[in-house]
Amino acid sequence: MKRIPVIVLLKLLLLSCSEFEQSTIYVDQVSQPRICLNGVWKVTTHPPAAFWSDTTRFDAWQDIRVPGECAMQGIPIKHDEPFVYKTNVLIPNDYSGKSIFLQFDGVYSFARVWANGNRVREHHGGFTRWQCDITPFVQAGKAAIITVEVTDRIDDISCASGYAKHRIGGILRDVHLLALPKNFPHSISITADLDDEYKHAMLCVSGKLESPAADSRIELELIDDQGQSIKLNNPVFELDGSTFFSIQNSIKNPRLWDAEHPIPGGLKICHGR
Repeated sequence: MKRIPVIVLLKLLLLSCSEFEQSTIYVDQVSQPRICLNGVWKVTTHPPAAFWSDTTRFDAWQDIRVPGECAMQGIPIKHDEPFVYKTNVLIPNDYSGKSIFLQFDGVYSFARVWANGNRVREHHGGFTRWQCDITPFVQAGKAAIITVEVTDRIDDISCASGYAKHRIGGILRDVHLLALPKNFPHSISITADLDDEYKHAMLCVSGKLESPAADSRIELELIDDQGQSIKLNNPVFELDGSTFFSIQNSIKNPRLWDAEHPIPGGLKICHGR
């Protein structure tokens, strides 16, 4: 089977470990489909009128560690007053022909994003993961200027800055650059419900594709704590032009775990032909 992406998800309810925060992604002919953008960015609390422009010089702006709160790095911010981050990101050559995303794991609380001076999207939240499709605005093999405007809104429903007793606005969690195929599984949901006697379980995996995919399939591989495959009674879902998939597998006598006794393992999801 020709593989397109393979996503290894380690966040299971039956087989789990303490290191499942990040899944592993395989994309055919891409050496590093997920690149961490954490590090030193530039920031200003007094952005110029055209701060979003790719011609705006920002080398003299203040350094800031991403992720991290501005206040904790000696950068004073105010409620409802935008401040702006900028950084240069090199788009690898092998990202050509792929869908290219920025992934933010948490920006508090209102953010707007530009790529090479082009507005991409906005997001209102704080501690949830979200993505920006920057494919139309960047070019493989060239550097891109990423601009993120952030506002710590005082009317935010959670008012996390109020709980913290200081303004926590900023890019608070990891940032990644992603390369994915033009058609890939997303919105993946994984549940593993035990029966009333906690002896057997039903593993349910569902998700969507970006567009209909004839002559393609979703394949599952469940992996135990020794790295060995666990036989599934229903490992394959033939898409047959559908954009939605849902696969159920009965798991007999699974090893159970709790927070003090995690069990490493994984689930591999493969979309291909």
